[in-house]
Amino acid sequence: MKCQRPWRTELLSMPYVILWLGLLVTLGCPRPTSPEKPKTLGQSQVAAPSSSNLSSPGQSSTETDQPASPQAPVSEPAPRPELKIPSVVMAEVDRAQCKLFVGDVVPTAALPNLENQETDVKGLLGSKGTVLVFFSAGDGQRERLLASNLLGDLQEDIAKAHGSSGISVIAIHVGDDKGQLAALVKDAQVEFPVLIDRDGKYYSQFASHAPPALYLLDSAGKILWLDIEYSRATRENLKRAVSALVAGKS
Repeated sequence: MKCQRPWRTELLSMPYVILWLGLLVTLGCPRPTSPEKPKTLGQSQVAAPSSSNLSSPGQSSTETDQPASPQAPVSEPAPRPELKIPSVVMAEVDRAQCKLFVGDVVPTAALPNLENQETDVKGLLGSKGTVLVFFSAGDGQRERLLASNLLGDLQEDIAKAHGSSGISVIAIHVGDDKGQLAALVKDAQVEFPVLIDRDGKYYSQFASHAPPALYLLDSAGKILWLDIEYSRATRENLKRAVSALVAGKS
């Protein structure tokens, strides 16, 4: 005789079947575990080697699949600019304000120095050449700073660098110094003579524009080069001109 399960047992198992079916509908079938994602920034990572860096067995790790690029040719050093006194190029309006130009001989005069002693300008010319500069300290702080920088550059670039080669520097202040010029010269630590053209009569023989003005003279006082302003380009041109004069090239 076949054994049959009581109908009560079947009724009791029905809730469990319904519960499992509900869980399957809600959660779905379990999915295969995905590989772990790379860690975000801030966590230590170990980068996988790229395929381009992998070498075949027996191949050196330093070899690559692509041929090495040829080395760039070694360039020749740029030739140094020819050592000569720069040419003076000016606009017509500036040239018209220059009463003396390249080739002219500067006039001489007796002007007071900082100790109020009359000094002959011609007696201060260097045996090889002279840098003659006219400047004005003015009344404002900016003008005094520019004048101090100009004197300091001449001390460093010309007097100190070429003084032993027979190059002299003469600085002439145009206008009344009002008793402050000595302090400015001391602050600039210059060692070349500084004269004073209080009424501007001596400077008026050179130009009609306001100073500064710079002149490079030979041993006889003839103008070899000049400029009517002082800028970075003026400073470099003056150094080149003096170097060329010392080397005996024009």
